[in-house]
Amino acid sequence: MKWIFPYLLLLLFWGLCETLETGWLLPIEEARAQKRLRVQSAGAPDPRVVIIGIDDAVFEQNRFNRREHAALIDKLTAAGVSQIFFDVLFDEPRGPAMDVPLARAIERSGRVVVAGAYGRVGQSVSRPTFYPELSQLVKSGRARLAIINTSRQERQTYYSLAYDDQMEDNPWPRGLQLAPALSLLAGSRHLSGSDLQLVSRPGQNWSTLLAPPASFDVEKKSEPVTPDGDEELPVFTIPLTFYPPATGPEGKPNAPDRLRVEPYLEVADADPASLKRLRDCIVLVGENRTGSTDRFSTERGPMKGVEIHAQMLSNLLTGRVPRVPQSSPPVLWISRGARALLSFLLLTVMLRRGTVRALSLSFILALGLWEAIVATYDGRLWILQQTQGEAWLLSALVTALVFRFASTNAHLQLFVPRALLDQLHAQVKIFEGPTQATVMVTDIRGYTTLSESRTPLEILELLKEYHEETVALYTRHNGNVLNYQGDAQIILFGHLSKGGDPAGDAVRAGLAASEAVERLRKRWKLPPEQQFMVGLGICTGEVIVAELGGEFREYTVIGENVRRCHKLQSLSPQLHANIIMDEATYLSCKQIPDGITRREGVEVDGWGEPVTLYTADPTD
Repeated sequence: MKWIFPYLLLLLFWGLCETLETGWLLPIEEARAQKRLRVQSAGAPDPRVVIIGIDDAVFEQNRFNRREHAALIDKLTAAGVSQIFFDVLFDEPRGPAMDVPLARAIERSGRVVVAGAYGRVGQSVSRPTFYPELSQLVKSGRARLAIINTSRQERQTYYSLAYDDQMEDNPWPRGLQLAPALSLLAGSRHLSGSDLQLVSRPGQNWSTLLAPPASFDVEKKSEPVTPDGDEELPVFTIPLTFYPPATGPEGKPNAPDRLRVEPYLEVADADPASLKRLRDCIVLVGENRTGSTDRFSTERGPMKGVEIHAQMLSNLLTGRVPRVPQSSPPVLWISRGARALLSFLLLTVMLRRGTVRALSLSFILALGLWEAIVATYDGRLWILQQTQGEAWLLSALVTALVFRFASTNAHLQLFVPRALLDQLHAQVKIFEGPTQATVMVTDIRGYTTLSESRTPLEILELLKEYHEETVALYTRHNGNVLNYQGDAQIILFGHLSKGGDPAGDAVRAGLAASEAVERLRKRWKLPPEQQFMVGLGICTGEVIVAELGGEFREYTVIGENVRRCHKLQSLSPQLHANIIMDEATYLSCKQIPDGITRREGVEVDGWGEPVTLYTADPTD
């Protein structure tokens, strides 16, 4: 039973961690996951992915127009490229001289993907639009639509696609609108809408996009807008790793670990070498000027928007798309089981070996094992919930520390007064030097005779029962037992608990202890001739409270009044009384108990002149 409490407490912490997973832990988890993903993107990108950068020279020569784009499409198609994507919005008409040539070039090629973006109009969503000639091509399927900016690209760490049931002439299943990389991948593999599936599991926020021969995990999110003010527009996001940038201010195009970038004008002017290099490639055309337009921050540095699409496509082609445990029950249970097992073992070790060193080493070892598991799966692009696992282990540590504190406190109360423990926890200095208090010294009369007729183990059991019975009475009367010396006890009243009636409490505790001894006589069935009673000496005055010892200390009291107590207790047989107190104790009682007898002219060895004492509970 004693182990149930800490395990229940640990389950409470686990439940809290599971709850926080969708709260403030979630953004932390996502941010850390992306930093881990960043180091997993080593290696070269797929050489088939090429960016055609629309740089400053294009605008300086006034060649950024739809006629130029049409000519570029014809040249790329003739060069044998696999797919073409334009990261340019063709939504507004520019006139027949510009619009018609572009539409015809797209139709002739049959390999072009054009960008479309959802917009916001009040509380509703405006769907992607194109100029009339191009719109007809998209609706007829002779040009493919790719969704860009379906959620904020500034998220940096995810690639997004949308799900819209109300989109007309949608070639993909269940209203799914593909992002550029997915649309280009599908086109290069000759996949149609019937070849794609979005598989969701009830009660989970993750789905799997099946695009043979690969599958990708997507997380369902919702934009804070609704199409036509009716239903939410779900947005699916795919975890994304990044290569170092090939575009933007830090871009190094064509380096071994970067994407290829060809200048727009070299290809548009039919440079033979450039066109030859593009055969069987997937081409993404987009802005690559030196300014800050269309530039986004990523884990690997700032890069242009078109490169974000290109990097995602390269990851899809090379199979370097991270996966989450939710999409694979075996991995999910491995992840949960690993952190649960480590937390359980950590808690068990901590509870059984409660030293600070054991706690520290156990926590470091368990944390190291969890981080090793996370790193191993990172290398396989399975993104385990690192932060949540750490939270579980930290919960186990906190649970063990709470249990250890409670358990230690409970055990210490068997040896140290509770009031003293409270002062130790509050970091109050115990040593006070001289202070006014009442001291009681007790001793069993007849102990020697009793021990002669019993074995040491039998005597030990009798002493345990005697101390348990009497100490409970002292505690009830605000007394603190400082010392045991076999059958003797030293009890202090009025130090840790200030105020009250310490002298009166001591006398009442003594009377109660005398009655308890009578009950023990009957319980033990001692014969009438067997002497067994308690003698108590009580003195009030100045004593010195002290801490004695080095590393292991004892809380005790010393002084003349302690010595006088011992003297009074030893007079019990002579005065035929169980309880003997000095006059200072009697005068200090705020409420004098009944049955007190005044004894004048008593000579006490070492006290000098005879003194007045007070006795109670006469034994004859």
